[in-house]
Amino acid sequence: MQSVFCFSWIETRFIRKHLLMEKLEKKSKTPIINAVYLILYKNKDPKKVFEKLTEKLD
Repeated sequence: MQSVFCFSWIETRFIRKHLLMEKLEKKSKTPIINAVYLILYKNKDPKKVFEKLTEKLD
């Protein structure tokens, strides 16, 4: 069970890093990825972040 968790965690980190690097290289707009980044790494309030995201996407 522990090896499955470890693989899953490593795979998730790789995917996040890949998406962020691709965003930076292509200078694409990724509001959903930005919102998740703010919540996970900048400790922003999820409710406020998703309210702003909803405004952007409407």
